[in-house]
Amino acid sequence: MITASDEQLTSGTALAISELVRRRKVSAEQVALAHLARIERLDGAFGAFQVVDRERVLADARAVDTDASRRDGPLAGVPVAVKDNVDVKGLPTRHGSAATPDRPAAADDELVRRLRAAGSVVLGKTRMPELAIWPFTESAAFGVTRNPWSPDHTAGGSSGGSAVAVATRMAALALGSDGGGSIRIPAACCGVFGFKPAPGLVPLAGGSESHWLGLSAFGPLARTVDDAVLMMDVLAGRPARSARDPAPALRIAVSLRPIVPGSRIDPEVATVVEEVARRLREAGQTVVEADPPYPLDGGLRFMRRWLPGIAEDAEGLDLSRVEAVREAAPSTRLLIDANESWSPEHYRKIVPALKELDVELIEQPFPADADEVLETLDHPIPLCADESCHTAADLPRLKNRYEVVNVKLDKTGGLTEALRLCERARESGFKLFIGCMVGTSLGMAPARLLASAADYVDLDGPLLLARDRKHALAYTNGRLGLPSSQLWG
Repeated sequence: MITASDEQLTSGTALAISELVRRRKVSAEQVALAHLARIERLDGAFGAFQVVDRERVLADARAVDTDASRRDGPLAGVPVAVKDNVDVKGLPTRHGSAATPDRPAAADDELVRRLRAAGSVVLGKTRMPELAIWPFTESAAFGVTRNPWSPDHTAGGSSGGSAVAVATRMAALALGSDGGGSIRIPAACCGVFGFKPAPGLVPLAGGSESHWLGLSAFGPLARTVDDAVLMMDVLAGRPARSARDPAPALRIAVSLRPIVPGSRIDPEVATVVEEVARRLREAGQTVVEADPPYPLDGGLRFMRRWLPGIAEDAEGLDLSRVEAVREAAPSTRLLIDANESWSPEHYRKIVPALKELDVELIEQPFPADADEVLETLDHPIPLCADESCHTAADLPRLKNRYEVVNVKLDKTGGLTEALRLCERARESGFKLFIGCMVGTSLGMAPARLLASAADYVDLDGPLLLARDRKHALAYTNGRLGLPSSQLWG
């Protein structure tokens, strides 16, 4: 149940809440309880939050009440929501993706440390589309975040969860990120104020020097400009300014020129821009009309950064998944099948980390027609040729590129050539991997005869079928039995 007192606390600005907490008119715990009650009541309909840990929130609020430095900070007791691409200690960072591990973060990101040091209470993590790619907030893994003014319309994205949390007063402030509008789009959709800082003003999450080739920044979402200014000062690590401080004299450019050639500015938007310009002039600022020289290929220039940035983030999921497997199964032997999908840059970045995770083998990191680069790269983990090795005739060119060859009857054309390949590979110093394509037990049985001489065996083809042959091979706790005479027919 939300009380009148709770309603007052959730309606207040961040400036008002922090003033009440600093003056001991209300405790940070009371503020947190009011916002948690609102989350419990509303978030089922809007889907702003990815995760909220009630006990962790209340413990943090009590810590503010007992720590004079936080209780007297510029964000004393202010409830803040954090986008789910920033680490919050004890909560998983999922990036809107089912492909990310769900283990809790070991420590707060620097952005969260700054917010907490200023006195804020972190309510939880807000939803985002997978890898922050889209200008809406939906994901197959975590569902849809809905616009608080019209649930049938988009909340925008990718910081849609943060914008909805603020707009619905489930949070006083929220942290978002913006590469191509991901703070500004949901702010506009949800009727709050969002700001993308200039590069370098606010640290990037994870201590990165650049993200999406310089496109990304982290910044505030708030219900008032004054609150956004306060949060910006904290995130930037500079002294918080008072709303009563005189505004500096500025020269402000205003433009109604569309960024995209051939598009037009909506008349309602143009009216609002002109009204803002008028008010700035009345406030004593110098406002001039100046149309930026947007290039005709501006969209292409953006795409050249946006798409490679997404690809880089997606590559990072490889390591996250391996870390999760190693954590869950510390004694398991780990073999990675890259399936011709890596670039040399990704190889250089990920292989040392995989070595630390005790990965035993990497299979076919590069396309078969571009694997000569392996002759110039270090091999701290043995590499296995799959698509690069079909028959014994391929072996000479695989020297200095691979340490293991994958023998598949599907590739060799049958058992005779497979036996020849195994013999020649051993003579040439290669280790043997006996593999398979998808197939029935009848297709696996001849390969099973080769397995006893192999270093690695992966004959799981029948396990991927809805139905196998009669008298199928027996798979027991990862072990493959011998074929029966009935299987041969």
